[in-house]
This record gives sequence, C-alpha cells and structure tokens, in this order.
Amino acid sequence: MLSIFLLWAGFASADTVRKIRYTDSSGQARIVENIKEVPMEYRSSATVVLVRQEKEEMKAEEPEERPVPKRPTEPTTAPAATKDKTGVAEGTAPKAATEDETGQEGAAERLAKVKNALIVTSRIEMAPLKGKQTIFNGRVKNQLDAPLSNVTITINVIDKQAKERAPIISPISGKSGPGIIKANETVDIKVTTNLPPGSIAGFSYRLNWNAQ
Repeated sequence: MLSIFLLWAGFASADTVRKIRYTDSSGQARIVENIKEVPMEYRSSATVVLVRQEKEEMKAEEPEERPVPKRPTEPTTAPAATKDKTGVAEGTAPKAATEDETGQEGAAERLAKVKNALIVTSRIEMAPLKGKQTIFNGRVKNQLDAPLSNVTITINVIDKQAKERAPIISPISGKSGPGIIKANETVDIKVTTNLPPGSIAGFSYRLNWNAQ
C-alpha cells in the first residue's frame, strides 16, 4: 500500500512550504522544519507535508517544540521526499513490490514505477456547496500500464481550533468501478462533507492504492 500526504491551509492564495509531520508516542501530531528534528524512532513513519501559508497567516497551529535527546548518528530510515511534475510529494513504496513478475525489469525499476503510479494532475482543493456543505475536488492519473485496485482518498479536516476531525475515507472510482483505475486512466475526485467551509481551517489528504 502506497500513500502520499499533503497539507493545505485555508482558501486564500498563499506560498507553499515543505515541512515534516510525525506522530509521537502520545499520539500527538507534530510538524517540524526538517527530518533532522524528528526523533530517530519516529523517522520511519514521518511524512512530507506541503503547507499553504495564507496572507492572513491563517494556518494549522504548529505544535510546541520540545528538546530532542541527542542520539548517535544513524542512517536515516525515512525515504527521501521528492517531487514529480505536479508537485506531489512521494511516500513509501509498497514492500511487496520488490520484483518484476515478467523478469524483464529490475526490482529498482519496478519499485520506481509503482512509487509514481498515481499522480495528482489537478490539485485537490475544497470549495463551498449549497446547504453549507464542502466538496473536495481534484484529478488523478494512473501512470502504470496495469490497473490499480483499492484506490481510496483519506481526508483529515483541521478545524479552527487546529484539531483534526474524524477522517473522511472515500473510494476513487474509475470506469471499471469504485476503487479501480485502469492503466493510464485519468479520473476526477469528488468528496463531499457536511462540514461548512467556514469551520475548516485546512485539510490533509492521503492517496492509497495497490498495484498489480
């Protein structure tokens, strides 16, 4: 299962800043400037987030910084975050995708393809609907020459008190049905919530899929 994770704050135009997000042993989500600020035991689960900072400086509150005990230098276990042409940060590739079934490609090439299988071609944004509802719109594309299954999007809404609401999990539907995107297929994302736009300070999302 592969995930990518981005964080956007508010509706207004803003600059985007890359930060690192991790969850400590008490379950508290923390956002820091770079991977070196993440304690070693949490680096393997840390993710890159892109934070849009509004001109009005409305953004999700950053957790209070705490001193991190010094540890011996060790190789970083978290994957290096890179960007594709859409600006989407890459996450961790599925552990199962380590061999090419055809035997014509190396494991590294297969891993790279699976890692970049699903890309965002139209940025996922939120917009108001009638009846005080909010819709999340976007577009994604399967770049593989094989279908993706169990394709879902998980949206975590951050309210005005910088608290995360219960996650919204929705399948992404292609021409073959919910959760399935055919090879090289582009599909629209439309997820609706009853939360009014005015109650939302920002949101994060994660795309998940299985590659065959």
